[in-house]
Amino acid sequence: MKKITLKKIKRHNRRFFTVYCTLLVIAALAVAFGYGHIRTLLTEYESSQPKYVAEDAARPFLNLDYSFLYDYEKPENQALATREEYAGFAGNDLSGKDITYHEVVTGGSDDVKTYGVYADGKRFCTFTIRQSGQTTDHGFARWAYDSASINLLDNAFEGYTIKCYDVNRVFVDGVEIPLDQMTLGDELPGYDGHLYKDMTIPRACEYTISERLTPPRVTTLDAAGREVSVECDEYGLFTIDVPWRDEEMKPSKEKWILETAKTMSEYTIGHASLDTITKRVAVNSPAYKSIVAFDKSIIFIHKGWDFKDMRTEHYYSFADDYFAVDVHYHFIVDYYEGTRDIDTHQRFFFRRIDDKWLLYDSTML
Repeated sequence: MKKITLKKIKRHNRRFFTVYCTLLVIAALAVAFGYGHIRTLLTEYESSQPKYVAEDAARPFLNLDYSFLYDYEKPENQALATREEYAGFAGNDLSGKDITYHEVVTGGSDDVKTYGVYADGKRFCTFTIRQSGQTTDHGFARWAYDSASINLLDNAFEGYTIKCYDVNRVFVDGVEIPLDQMTLGDELPGYDGHLYKDMTIPRACEYTISERLTPPRVTTLDAAGREVSVECDEYGLFTIDVPWRDEEMKPSKEKWILETAKTMSEYTIGHASLDTITKRVAVNSPAYKSIVAFDKSIIFIHKGWDFKDMRTEHYYSFADDYFAVDVHYHFIVDYYEGTRDIDTHQRFFFRRIDDKWLLYDSTML
């Protein structure tokens, strides 16, 4: 039998442990390298995911960058609204709402992803990202922003109508609208046949403003030449009345006009003479001829009379020597058989003759 000495055993053990330790080191290095490589792959894979590109693409929408949004509106919408008007509209429409986004399933190709942007759950925009055709170091596809489409202004434009008269001066956003751009309508009723010379009656006009994002600023000039703002109703209608001259003419003329109305009514019950009438009515005028044609035989005996709620309105000057005014009052006659309340509404036409305003014509309203 061969003898194995202790010295030989020790030498064999040292070789074993050297090899063993070397293998352990190699294994550790391999694990470390493999782990590092895997971690690099995972990091690269994660960073190449489309959600990060979508997150960056959605940021201007989530931050409500109105200038950015305007650039992606439809060209036909951009043509109808300035950047400032758009910002004002979008601010009113989106401010305070919960803005979110998420992917939209479209059934398209795998290299394109579509996302919707929502305001309180209502979509107002879509954007897409697509594979750029480039890859990472380890072959993962890269994604990039592709396009956006915003429909915030769809159905947001409204048309407006201005109804006025051809004697009005009308301004839209500071620019006067020429009469030849308006549609002419009927004359103001109740004046035809009561004018003389070449006087004209105000005619109704209509002007249409189409496709506006925000209501236009409409102004006109009153009878004194002052600028007056005109408000729009809920149907998009601006209404401008005739430039009546009540403020200017009423203080100096109403008393004379109402006294004339009283004289006219009192003549019909026998309490005003023709001489009194001629002090207020132009002789041989249509008003005078109408009065003298009154049949006094129909006058009934009465106990008294009175006037209530007398007022004037709608002063309109056709010329320096001719104006019209509407007169309203209650002529109350106390007959022996009972009281009669005559609700009177008339339009008087006054003409200046020898520097005195005399009633020239009249008509019932």
